Amino acid sequence: MGIREGVDAAGARARMRRAGRRPRRRRHATGSHTRKRLLLVALKLLGQRGYANTSTRAIAQAARVNIAAINYYFHSKEGLYYAALDQLVFASKLDVAALSTPDQPIDTLLHDLFPSLLAPLRKGRTAGFAVRLCLHELIAPTPMCRDKIAPVIRASHQALASVLCSHLGASDAH
Repeated sequence: MGIREGVDAAGARARMRRAGRRPRRRRHATGSHTRKRLLLVALKLLGQRGYANTSTRAIAQAARVNIAAINYYFHSKEGLYYAALDQLVFASKLDVAALSTPDQPIDTLLHDLFPSLLAPLRKGRTAGFAVRLCLHELIAPTPMCRDKIAPVIRASHQALASVLCSHLGASDAH
């Protein structure tokens, strides 16, 4: 806020007090809303630009928050990126246990499998941001993604391969 804006705002408050009205206070977003907004904006910008080309300043400006909010909620840009990756991991976890019923026919298994794999893509615009972020990670992988996503994908892949092998009568190949 510039000096002129501060003077104008102070004058407006003084005029309201003289007129017997209380100045309206601007409502601030609650912490959880600020955190969610930062995550959504980060997912969007990181998906558009990639990790290396996205600054915390750009994220804060797009989320309309003070840049210190990123440090407050996530401790760093890396922490914000981990939280965005957590959103992807949470959305993409495969419920292999539900698919591993031994007496379930293979066609039923596969019929149930694809909707669970595609479910994260039904989450509206967030899904598009997530897909773009994953594509950036394929092009320019970051160590954070290797630490966060690779173990989840590996575990889901191994569990799925095990379930399919048991249905097909093949040996379990990891």
